[in-house]
Amino acid sequence: MKTGTSTSKLIYNAQCYGNVEPIEYMVPYPNLRGLITGQNVKYADHFAYKDAELTNKHVLNLVNQTANWLESLGVTHEHRVLIHGFDFPHAELMAFGIWSVGASLVITDGKVTSAIEGVNPEFVLDGKELNYPDCLSGYSTEYIHKINRLLPDEAIVFWNKNRGIKLSHYNLLVNANGFYLSSGLNETKSFHIDLPPTSTAWAVFQVVLPFYTGAVLTAVNPDITVGLPSQFTEIDYKLILEWEKIEKGDPTHIFILPENTAVLAIGEEPNHMTKIEDMDIVLTVTGHSVMMGYLDETRNESVFTEKGMIV
Repeated sequence: MKTGTSTSKLIYNAQCYGNVEPIEYMVPYPNLRGLITGQNVKYADHFAYKDAELTNKHVLNLVNQTANWLESLGVTHEHRVLIHGFDFPHAELMAFGIWSVGASLVITDGKVTSAIEGVNPEFVLDGKELNYPDCLSGYSTEYIHKINRLLPDEAIVFWNKNRGIKLSHYNLLVNANGFYLSSGLNETKSFHIDLPPTSTAWAVFQVVLPFYTGAVLTAVNPDITVGLPSQFTEIDYKLILEWEKIEKGDPTHIFILPENTAVLAIGEEPNHMTKIEDMDIVLTVTGHSVMMGYLDETRNESVFTEKGMIV
């Protein structure tokens, strides 16, 4: 590192949006658990996952059972829990169960063995081996919190291209907020997305966004469809996971950068509370979606500078 500034301070500076420091931009939830409890205050009987016939109340009950089941395994707020092999909506329910306990969710781009070695999670849950959600039978649909996570706390470790990316509760909430503001999704609308739990795009769009917006997740006549290139015949937003340049696309391209949680830019516009500089030479990113850092401190020293996060 060429400056005398500590890496932790450089990361914090990179997470500022101008003079607005991290978490000073208010999101309406105290943590990710708050998404499902919040939707149950007024909209308990509204569908969350319509095609699976799960209302917000059904989701909360299953998440509470999952949290109680996880605690019976010994999972606590000090642990990281890697999941793989879970299909929709089980992966999403498991994520909220893990966050309810206060633990961190670990997901991987598909290289499970590498992720286990690189992250060293305390628990590894294989959806192909577990009889989930049948294993929840007998567990209470009420859950008593042992600890409430704060917005700056770690929520996800994403193992991608042999590196671990740490993201906070706030990272995920504020990143989803950007698309919420851009798309106009709300509790009167619906949208369709179908991603495996192998990217941060899944975490933001498929896990967080339905409850952040209140919009129904369904494949039947949705108001908005979000997907990967060539995934759907008709699509409103294309998620671009691999790219070299931010440019206008038709339909609107959403450029994904895990180091910026997920959404870096929607079309040619940076995501809300994100600033991009030096686009023609190298991307320099600052803002509230900037990650907590890599697991590897050496990597952090190479990408965080006085100007921000160099991608």
